[in-house]
Amino acid sequence: MYKENLLLVDDDRTTVATIKNVLSDEGFVVIKTDSSNEALSIIQRKNVDVLIYNLSMKGSNCLEVLQRARFLSPEIGIIIMTQDDPPDLVIKAFQAGAQSILEKPVESSDLKKVVDDVLQRSRLAKENMRLKTLLPLFELNKSLVSELDTDKIFNRIVNLVCIETRADRVSLMLLDDLTQQLIIKSAIGLPGELIGKGEEISNDSIAWSVVETGRAILLNGEARQLKLSGNSDVVSSLCVPLLLKKKVIGVINCSKITSRTQFTEGDLELLYILAGQAAIAIENATLFENTRLQQRNLERFLKKSLTAQEDERRRISSELHDGLAQWLVSASYGMQLCEAFLASSRQEDTLSEIKRTNNILNQSIKELRRIILDLHPIALAELGLIEALRKYVEGFNRENETVCDFRVIGSMNSLSLVQEVSIYRIILEAMNNIRKHAQASHVDLVLKFDLEYAIVEITDDGQGFDLSYALSDKVAKSSIGLVTMKERAEMLGGALHIETAPGEGTRIFMQMPLSIAGDTTHIATVVSADE
Repeated sequence: MYKENLLLVDDDRTTVATIKNVLSDEGFVVIKTDSSNEALSIIQRKNVDVLIYNLSMKGSNCLEVLQRARFLSPEIGIIIMTQDDPPDLVIKAFQAGAQSILEKPVESSDLKKVVDDVLQRSRLAKENMRLKTLLPLFELNKSLVSELDTDKIFNRIVNLVCIETRADRVSLMLLDDLTQQLIIKSAIGLPGELIGKGEEISNDSIAWSVVETGRAILLNGEARQLKLSGNSDVVSSLCVPLLLKKKVIGVINCSKITSRTQFTEGDLELLYILAGQAAIAIENATLFENTRLQQRNLERFLKKSLTAQEDERRRISSELHDGLAQWLVSASYGMQLCEAFLASSRQEDTLSEIKRTNNILNQSIKELRRIILDLHPIALAELGLIEALRKYVEGFNRENETVCDFRVIGSMNSLSLVQEVSIYRIILEAMNNIRKHAQASHVDLVLKFDLEYAIVEITDDGQGFDLSYALSDKVAKSSIGLVTMKERAEMLGGALHIETAPGEGTRIFMQMPLSIAGDTTHIATVVSADE
């Protein structure tokens, strides 16, 4: 059973003993002190239901103490004790937040009646505060439950937080797993050009502290000292995590500037609840958007596969006609020459022609194997992903001046055949681009497996390129390698990120979930259509 906490502030030991005995017998927890500063510290640390304060205490600014107590705990009940104090002081005490008065010496019956009355008011104030807290939650749920546009959700969350906390600046930041940055998705009181910008990991950032610990931070006097965000005018700062399944996905950051009131513990509790609802709404919208994006990618990929099949058939036909078929015809002519030379007893010419024809046949066999390997990665089926990549890297190092170091971190457990093929194809496409265009001397290829993802990281020291130009419609139509790599990853719920610039090399980072819910046969059909 909950027992109300009563804080008694008085330097009169007789009065303190009387009040403590009476209220303790009534079942209250009585905390006593003769220091105003200690009383304020207790209110800040603990849940105090009623403050009983002696106006006549020596060496204290009673009005300032009452105002500060009300600021720290808006629902606290305040009783003042007086003995021959000036009437104007009593009036000012009520203006500062007092709700009832006790005359000294204190009578037991009066004490019980006044405390019960103030407690009733305190309980009513708390109920009103709960209703005030629930109302924005209701409005938030009502507005977000039917909204699946992430940008609109971000804006609604920021607007609601700004209204409820009376903050001057509010920003909603989400953690990008690929770039390891906090990306500003929506903000009030900040320049518009900051939307979409990222904040790197920083030891002196309140937002990154919240991400790392998963705990909210409330700074009042400390905010000015720290000069948060480079602004010396910030007097109060509040930052709470967006938690989803015990994982931090972002933060809501609020600040107040000079001459404004500071954030309270009530603001912190309200924002914690709002952040919980916001995280769920963001997840729902993100899942819907990802599903819609995958659907669009699937449709686009399917359209491409229909033309890719014909293009592939024409390519194979051309390769067979222009290469293998010509060599076989040449070998056929060689055999006919051999017959003629034998008929004329031209033994040396016959041996020379047999040797030339044999070279043509060997070259034809190699070309046929190359075509077969391009059509289907036999090494992948026979050796598995890791060993197939090791074999490929050995061949790459043998045939090119570029040196590739291949490392595997972790153990491969939960990849489906479709995922193995996709990862293999993406890596080969990336390595092919390096071989053709990068002019690199060294490549690092890392395949990593953790509890959730298969991660591929390919870094070269080559000449780099203009990524925005390479992905533009004009270039992408004629060279679909990068686009295809990204689509392959996204089709299986993964993501692919490219970092490059002219003269600075290239880094390709891809992560793919280790397990895909449901049957992936339909995806396999689409993925294999252009292989």
